[in-house]
Amino acid sequence: MRPPTFRSPWLYTVVGVIVTVILLSPLYWVLSGSLMTQRELFSPHFSIWPHQFVFQNWANALVRLWPHFATSAIVSVCTSVLTLLVTAPAAYAIVWLKVRGRGAILSFMLTSQMLPAIVFVIP
Repeated sequence: MRPPTFRSPWLYTVVGVIVTVILLSPLYWVLSGSLMTQRELFSPHFSIWPHQFVFQNWANALVRLWPHFATSAIVSVCTSVLTLLVTAPAAYAIVWLKVRGRGAILSFMLTSQMLPAIVFVIP
């Protein structure tokens, strides 16, 4: 049996930094591209940093998307409130009252949580 070889922690650090830079580079590219002018973004000359920061692109995108964000927030809040209004009394009844078939109900609920939702969609 060979003795364990000593590996430098600097090697792990360098490899980790390189992997992190590679993984985060698309995010940087998208964010820097969103702050460039259209002419600068599509020019044949490669630029890593925007020469001129343009926040109008973000303003245009947010103005168009704001109604959709608001609709999503309203639907999410209403769904959460309705779910709590229905499930809280049902949970109270199952736990504290002597409901017939209580074990079967709890077993079904546990089983439904263990399986992925797509299993219930398959006919």
